[in-house]
Order: sequence, then C-alpha cells, then structure tokens
Amino acid sequence: MSWAAIFFPKVRSGEVGRTFSILEESLIASFTHVGQLCATFPSGYLQNKVGRRCTLLIINQAQLCAWTLIYLSRTFWAIIISRFLMGSYAGFTATCCPAYAGEIALPSIRGRLSSLLTLSFVAGLLFQTSVGSYISYDSVAIVSFCITIMHFIALINIPESPYSLIRLGKVEQAENNLKWLRGRKNVDEDFKYIKFHIDLQMTRKTSYKDIFRWKASRNAFIQVIALILVQRLTGFLALASFTSQIFPEDWSIFKSEKYPMIWNGINFTFLLISFCILDRVDRKVLLQISTTGCAIFSTTLATWFYLYEMTTINMSKTIWIPYIVLSLHAAIYSFGLFFIPIVFLGEIFPMNVKTKSITLTTFISYIAVIFMVQIFLPLKNYFGMYSNFVLYAIAAFIGCYVCSRITETRNRSLEHIQGKLEGMDSETYRTVRAARESERIMAEMEKR
Repeated sequence: MSWAAIFFPKVRSGEVGRTFSILEESLIASFTHVGQLCATFPSGYLQNKVGRRCTLLIINQAQLCAWTLIYLSRTFWAIIISRFLMGSYAGFTATCCPAYAGEIALPSIRGRLSSLLTLSFVAGLLFQTSVGSYISYDSVAIVSFCITIMHFIALINIPESPYSLIRLGKVEQAENNLKWLRGRKNVDEDFKYIKFHIDLQMTRKTSYKDIFRWKASRNAFIQVIALILVQRLTGFLALASFTSQIFPEDWSIFKSEKYPMIWNGINFTFLLISFCILDRVDRKVLLQISTTGCAIFSTTLATWFYLYEMTTINMSKTIWIPYIVLSLHAAIYSFGLFFIPIVFLGEIFPMNVKTKSITLTTFISYIAVIFMVQIFLPLKNYFGMYSNFVLYAIAAFIGCYVCSRITETRNRSLEHIQGKLEGMDSETYRTVRAARESERIMAEMEKR
C-alpha cells in the first residue's frame, strides 16, 4: 500500500528514469484499490471451492508476478498491471486472513489474533517506507519479492482450516488438522461442535436480500456502512499513498521520502497502544475520541495550508506546524478509526448474513477508497492541498455524529446486540428469532 509513497520521490529524483502526469500518478496510487475491489467477490467464491490456505497460496503468485513486473519494466502500463495484481493480493488476503485466523484460534485468543492482522498490516507499511527510503528502486522490488517467497514457504507449512476441510467433505483431515492446531489428541468435543455448526450453516441458503429483510440486520448494515465510509473518507489511505507529496520539496525539516517512515511509525505505535486498551474501554468512546481528534487536526491542517497557499501571509516560520499536526492526526486516527470499524463489522452482524454483509461492505468501502486516492492529486494541484483536508474534516465531523448513534458491542452477546438493533431486550429477541427461523424452515419445506 505504501509503495507509492516511496516510489514518487524516486521518480522526482530521476532514479526511475521517467516522469508521470498527474493523472498517471493518481492511477498508479489508486489501481491497488481497483485490484482490491475486483477481488472482493472472487475471493469468497475461491475460498469456498478450495479452502482458505489454498486460496492464499494461489493469490501469492499474483504478488510474485507484481514484483517481477516492477523490477523488469518501468513503463506506465507495467506499473499499472503490477499495482492491480498487488491490490488483488491485498483484497484476497483482507477477506481470507481474518476468516482463517477466526477459524483456527481458540475463542480466548481469537480477538487478539485477529487484531494482530491489522498490526501486521501497519508493520508492513512501516517496513516498506523505512527500507524503501534508503535503498534503490530495483532493490525494493527484490526485497519485496523475497518476502513474498518467505510468505509462500510459511503457507506451505501451516495446516488448512478445519472449517474449510469440513465444507469440502474432508472430515478426517479436518480432525487431524484440529489436533495439530490445538496441540492435543483429544479434540472430540471441539470437533463435534465445529462440524455441527458447519452442517447447520450449509443447510441455510442466504442471499443479499436477507441483509435488508429484518430490522436488526438492516440497522446493523446502515451503521457499519456509515462507520466504514467515515473511516475511508477521513483520508488515511490517500495520505498513505501520497505522504511524500504533502509538503513542498524546499521545506528543510524532513526530506519528502523520509516523512512517510515517521508517519507510519506513529501509526504503528498508537495502534499498539490502542490494542492494549481495546477490551477495557467502550468502542464508542474510542471512536468518539478518534473522530473528534481527526476533525480538529484536519481543520487545523486545512486552515494552515489555506493561509500558506491562498494568502500573502508569511508562514515560513511556522512550517513545523503541519508536520506536528499531521503526526497527531495519524496518532489519533490509529487510536480508534483505524481498526475499530473492522472489529465492529465482525461483532454486529448475525451469523446467517455475516459473510455477505462483510463482502458487500468491503466492496462499497473500496469504491470510497478509490475515489479518495484518485482525487488527491487533482485537488492538490488545481485547488491547493488545503482542499483535501477540508474534505477530511467534513467527514470526521460527520463521523462524530455517526459514532454517537451506533450500537455499543463491547462485552455484549450477539443476542443482546441484535435485540438493541431490533429495539427489544435480548430475551425477547431470542424468542422472535426462533419464531422467524421456524417460519423460514416451514417455507423451505413447502417449496420442496
């Protein structure tokens, strides 16, 4: 994701050996997210056909091809294709890895293991910008290719998810894999529980219409979409792609290619802190703090850049302000908005529509990301950098309202959450849900 942030400084320094137009740079930055968008629906299909681990092994080849293209060719179309392949890889892993982690882990460590995926993502951004700032264009491709090979070797040596194997009819292998994952031979109770729920799920055919059929799932979808759009429209992924282009070249505080490393380091640090308190503080509280902070800091940045770009006021003695404020923006964003919407997404939907709800939400979120990344450079060049931060500030202020209206999920059972979304208590909701399930079964029997 952060490759563009180290690529553009190398273009301007002449290392790449060619230049790109504003449109081409925007496309190079955004085409990763086009790949993610296109991977959303095929990812779920392939996982159901061959399993989580096999899907990751297959899509790993796309990443290898991408880095090979980056190394061998510097034409615009070669870079675009490689970025699309990188995005496809990211899109597959974004849906496959959380599912795999959730299926292989014990309930007691499932939340922490899933959270490590987000932390690993930011660690990857930090590594890419840190190493990429000090080595050549070709060396970045070689190092990244080698890491992808290491990922492939690691995948070969881990077991397939028992859930996937049961779905594929490989029951004996599923039980053996569960023994390996649990580190013990007696897994009868765990295996019976898993098989029962898999068999139950496979008898329930759902469609995207079911998301909107009941009030609880409909309200959950509205809340998640609103929260995810706030997360995307506050500009993190656009800033991650263009961190090196926010500040003018002649500013002497940091070289343009060095600040992305600092920015990602701040993200990583505060993301780590927020993980430590995630289960001690309500989700809404962390989100309110995060969105309010983003609104304040985005407004400050918009004001400063407006005065710098659009007025005759001498701002030369205050050029340290945007560095400090953007760093604070990264810190407060990582404190809540960065990952809580993803946690919220996994907690609020009922099981029967969860997969399709996550797929649809992810698809819509990628459209928002493509839009934000694509307009960053045109807004900067035609209106001024301040215009981007005006947009982020508006999204963050809207987010303050959205976060005040969502349903709290921390330490709540699924029945309690669904009851709140339906406007009833958990016991009443459990009774209503049982009645609806009976109606559904009767309707299916009548069709047969």
